[in-house]
Amino acid sequence: MKNKCKCPEGVPDWVVTYGDMMSLLLCFFILLAAFSELKKEEEFQDVVRAVQEAFGYTGGAGFVPSQESPTTSIIKRIDAINLHREKNRRISRADDPGVTGKDTVVKKVREGLQFTIGGRVTFEPGSARLMDSVKDQLNAVAEAIRGQNNKVEIRGHCSNDDLPAGASPQDFWQLSYQRALAVEQYLTAPPCNIDARRLRVVACSNYEPLAQRVYDPSQVAVNRRVEVIATEALVADFEDNERPNPVLEIER
Repeated sequence: MKNKCKCPEGVPDWVVTYGDMMSLLLCFFILLAAFSELKKEEEFQDVVRAVQEAFGYTGGAGFVPSQESPTTSIIKRIDAINLHREKNRRISRADDPGVTGKDTVVKKVREGLQFTIGGRVTFEPGSARLMDSVKDQLNAVAEAIRGQNNKVEIRGHCSNDDLPAGASPQDFWQLSYQRALAVEQYLTAPPCNIDARRLRVVACSNYEPLAQRVYDPSQVAVNRRVEVIATEALVADFEDNERPNPVLEIER
């Protein structure tokens, strides 16, 4: 009798390799199909970052020291102290039609990204006086923005219970402005000594509450606040270097 050839037990190695390759190709085509459905740039970047993390991508071979611009520097400092970053861009739709229609286009000029610094500075009802408990917080804010050349916006807010019934809208505007101004004056005075050219004071009245339709005093308190927000705009962006210095003439 002739000896019959016996096939080795198990699956050949090439079949396993072939199966793995087909699985990877299937995943690749699924990703291509998924990418074709992404319409927003932010969503696409989220997917790219997720794929990079899945494959262990670390972003390069290392860090090369360089002379960084003030914009890059402040972003790194803010990230280092765990600040929150606004990522959502919005297009507003006005109820009343404008010159070109009711759709208004929101455009960022110079400002770029904004970063809220140091949480919120709160006040007593109806008061614009800085409490001693928030001065340490403002000192930390000054340290976070010190040495930079970026514009910093100080936004004052009110709550509906700040002023008695019958107060005019102008009174709310004035109170919110006085609160922002109190923070600006503290930051520009010792020990903070922040350059006043970097600061911008903004009044928001009672139109931007954090807590709405609440009546408990502890919940309403968050609306009586000042927010300190660093922007990517630089002081130099608003200076006209070609403008001649004014000459003061004194009559004798």
